[in-house]
Amino acid sequence: MGIPIPDVDIYSHRLHSLVDDLEVRVTITKIENYHFTTHFFGDIEIPEIENILNSIDILNFEEFTFELGRPDYLPQPNKKKARVVYIAPISGLSELNRLHKTTRENVMKMGFQVSSRKFLPHLTVGRIRQGREVIKLVDRWLEQEFETKIVTVNKIHLYESEITRSGRMYNPLHTVYAK
Repeated sequence: MGIPIPDVDIYSHRLHSLVDDLEVRVTITKIENYHFTTHFFGDIEIPEIENILNSIDILNFEEFTFELGRPDYLPQPNKKKARVVYIAPISGLSELNRLHKTTRENVMKMGFQVSSRKFLPHLTVGRIRQGREVIKLVDRWLEQEFETKIVTVNKIHLYESEITRSGRMYNPLHTVYAK
């Protein structure tokens, strides 16, 4: 389940240009798959979908905006072990956290497991698969300056994650709109 991020191709283009001359393999997220995950359900059975839809249909959130634009990586602090490069929000964290908390509470009420990890809103731009120059890539990524992008959150999607030959695809199955 997540917040769709409208097409912002500068991030993937920039990452692609940073890895061209490095010995590192990166899977770059397709811009049509850009979203902030608010809850990850994992593998679910068809009968569970109705419960999930019930838990998200009762979400009550106001439309809000946040600013996107700060490059970062995971896991921290060891750059050598970095596996994800992403863009973090610059503002709007309290609203994003509130939406996550509401989502989490509704999902728990329906009996679904929730992660104990702290919520880290981020837009995954690339997944580092392997390579000798991971630190160099992370350093280059952190040096990037991006124009701030204002994102309006007026809906969330329940996504189906599908693995295809051309990579992972996130297909919206259901949408809940801000009140």
